Amino acid sequence: MKARASGLRGVLLALSALSLGGCGYTAVHGQKRDVAPLPVVLVESQVSDALVGEELRAGVRDALAREGLLGTGTGYPRVEVEILRIDRSPLGIAAQGDLPQARGFAVIVTGRAWIATAKGAYIEDTGDVRAETPRGASGGGASEIVLDVDASRSAARRLGRILGRRLLGEPAPSEEGLGEP
Repeated sequence: MKARASGLRGVLLALSALSLGGCGYTAVHGQKRDVAPLPVVLVESQVSDALVGEELRAGVRDALAREGLLGTGTGYPRVEVEILRIDRSPLGIAAQGDLPQARGFAVIVTGRAWIATAKGAYIEDTGDVRAETPRGASGGGASEIVLDVDASRSAARRLGRILGRRLLGEPAPSEEGLGEP
């Protein structure tokens, strides 16, 4: 009787191991892709500050380098990036006398990235993604412009890292605002 129970236990253990190993489960999010080293190319920028494009490119390069997948040159396959726009959004409103005044702003950079396998052949498009950098309000003038430029470049670098992680199949945070379409 003991031998029979031991044999039955062994068969059940073997069947459960087979059923778990071949269940077909694969993670939907967080699957890393197996790709060759990829160079990063800025193909289009819809903003006037050229350094914002370079910061976006540098952010994608950071993400690829972290995984040992950063290539050199401009050949294919490669990551192509583009900057779509830069927006400013108030972070809070305070009453200053009879007039409302923003307490601070978020500078929001929107862009996208994809892997191009050849000219006109694309895979792994991230779609439009945005990243923002909050900053306090200043008194205006030249310091306001400097703060906007710094915030734009900082948001572009963060956006590049997010795009790079998404292209590699890593979960990356979304910075889309709540309640926005």
